[in-house]
Amino acid sequence: WRDKLIDVAYTPYTRVDVRRMYKAGVLNREQVKRSYLDIGYDDEKAENMTKFAIAEGVSAEKDLTKADILDGYKRTLFTEAEAFLMLVDLGYDDIEAAFYVLREDDKKFKDHKKKLLALYEKQYKKNILDENGVIRVLSAADFAASEIEYHINDWSLEKKIPTATPGLGDLKTFLKEGTITKDEFISEMRGKKFKDG
Repeated sequence: WRDKLIDVAYTPYTRVDVRRMYKAGVLNREQVKRSYLDIGYDDEKAENMTKFAIAEGVSAEKDLTKADILDGYKRTLFTEAEAFLMLVDLGYDDIEAAFYVLREDDKKFKDHKKKLLALYEKQYKKNILDENGVIRVLSAADFAASEIEYHINDWSLEKKIPTATPGLGDLKTFLKEGTITKDEFISEMRGKKFKDG
C-alpha cells in the first residue's frame, strides 16, 4: 500500500505536457492514454483526448512538410506538377493542393512586381524614365492601366524637377546601382556625344 500511496503523491503530466511529449516522440500512444487516465479522465474521455493529441501531432508534422514542399517549389527545386503530387501524397485533396501551389505562384509574381516597381520608381524620380517610358515598361510587365496610373501619381509627388541632364559621374553611378541598364547608359552617353567603345 505504501508504493501505491507514493505513486498517487507524484504530480501527473499536464495535458500540454502530454501533447508536447507525444510530438517530441517521448511518449507513445499507450503512454499518452495512461497519462490522461492519471490526470483523472475516465476511459472514454482519455481515449478521445489521446486521439486528439495524436491528430494534432500528425497535423503539425503535415504542415511542416507542406512548408518544405512549397519552399522547394518557390526555389524551383520542384516543378508545379511535382509539388502538386507531393501535396496530394501528404493527404491534401486536389483542390487544396492546387490552391497552395497557385498561392505560391501568386507570391512569386507579387515579389517580382515589387522589384520592378522599385527599379522603375528610381528611374522615374531621377528623370531617367519619363511618364511615357514608365507606361511602356510597366505595360510590358503586365501591370493594369489603373495600377500604372496609381504608381505614376504616387511617384510624381516625390519626383525631383530636372535641372540638368545627369552628368557622366551620375550615369556611371546609376549603372553601377542598377538604376539604369547598359543600353540606357549607352543611349545617354550618345546624347552627350560620347562615341561607342
